Amino acid sequence: MADGTRIAADIQIPEGVASAPTLLHQTRYHRSIQLAWPLGCLLGPVGLMSPVWEEAIVAGYAVVSIDVRGTGASFGKHKHALSDHELADAEQVCEWIVNQPWSNGKIGTLGISYDGMAGYRAAHHPAVVATVPMFVFWDLYDSIMTSGGSQNWWFVHWWSTFNNHADRNRICEHERLGKVRHLVDTVNPAHPDLKVLQVALTQHENWDAQQDADAVEYRDDVAPHAGVGIGSISLYTAPVLSKPQMLVSGWYCTGVSGILKGFEVSTNPDTYMIIGPWNHGGSQHVRCFPGGSTSIKFDKGLIETPLAFLHAAMTNQEMDACVPKVSYFTMQQEQWHAAESWPPTTISSATWSVDLVTRRISPSSTQLVQAEIQ
Repeated sequence: MADGTRIAADIQIPEGVASAPTLLHQTRYHRSIQLAWPLGCLLGPVGLMSPVWEEAIVAGYAVVSIDVRGTGASFGKHKHALSDHELADAEQVCEWIVNQPWSNGKIGTLGISYDGMAGYRAAHHPAVVATVPMFVFWDLYDSIMTSGGSQNWWFVHWWSTFNNHADRNRICEHERLGKVRHLVDTVNPAHPDLKVLQVALTQHENWDAQQDADAVEYRDDVAPHAGVGIGSISLYTAPVLSKPQMLVSGWYCTGVSGILKGFEVSTNPDTYMIIGPWNHGGSQHVRCFPGGSTSIKFDKGLIETPLAFLHAAMTNQEMDACVPKVSYFTMQQEQWHAAESWPPTTISSATWSVDLVTRRISPSSTQLVQAEIQ
C-alpha cells in the first residue's frame, strides 16, 4: 500500500482467458486458512467463500481475495472496523487489478456481513461496475449494538474475542467455536517463509470492539479507542451508491432492515433484492412452524443468482427477465414470491396475537392486542 503496509491476497485467474473481469473480496476473517493435519494435506487452503470462487472461476472470472490490513496474514494495524485506511487500501487494490495483463478493467465486489459492507464501500471506485452486499448491516448501532432495544452484549463480546483470537492466529483456541476449532491450523500464509507471517502478526495490536462498546451508550457517542462514532462506519452515512447492486439477506438476520433501506435509497434502476428464510450468513434455512424442519444448508441458489447478476452487469447484458426486482420468502407458507417494488403492492397489513399458553398465533383485532399488552 502507499504507506508500505503489505496486504495478503489470494489471486486466482481462470485458465485460457486472456482478459477477465475480476471479483474483489475483502475480509476481516481470514481470506483462507490451512486445515489441521491430515485435512490440510488433502484439501490445501480453503476459505468460507471457496464454493463461490469455484463457481466464478469456471464462469471465467478472476478472483482477488484479501485480508484487510491488520488481520489474517496482512501487515499493519486494524484501527477499527471499516476504517478509512481499509477503504484507501481497497481503492489501491482496484487500481492494481485494472493494470494487470489478465484484467479487462471491470471489477465486481461480493461479500457476506463485514466483507459485504467493505465491498459496498469500495464499489464507489470507477472500475467497480456492480456489487452484491449479502447479510450486511446498514446501521451498526440499531442492528448490532442495540438490536431489540438493549445492548447486545453477548454478540459484541463473542465477536470481539473471536477477532482477538483470529488476529493472533489462534482461532483453534476459541472455545465458543466448539469442535470446529480443532480443524483449523493457521491462516494461510501469503509468503512461503513463515517468518514473514510471524512478523505480520506482531503488528496486529488491534482495536478491541468490546472496550468501545462498553463505553458507547448513545448513537452519537464517540468510541474512545476507535476515535469515531458508530454512525461514521455504518453504511447509512456512506455516499449513496448509484451502481447496479443485488442486496441479499434473510428474515432471521438482524440486518434485514438495512437491506430494505439500501433498496429504498438506491438510485440505480438495476437494483435487486432477495430476502430468504435464512439466518445471518445464510447458513441456516429456518423452518420454525409445526410440521417443518430446520436444515443447516448453504442454499446453492444463494450463490447462483448473485453471480448471474454480476455476470449481466459486468458484460453489459440485460438481467434475465425472469428475475424480479424483489424476491422474498414468506415463512409458514414456505413460498417464494416476486415483486417489482417494496413493499409489494399486493401486501396488506393485519394484526395478529400470540397465545402464550398454546404458543399459537392467530388473526385478532387491534383492541384485543392492546388489552393483552395492558
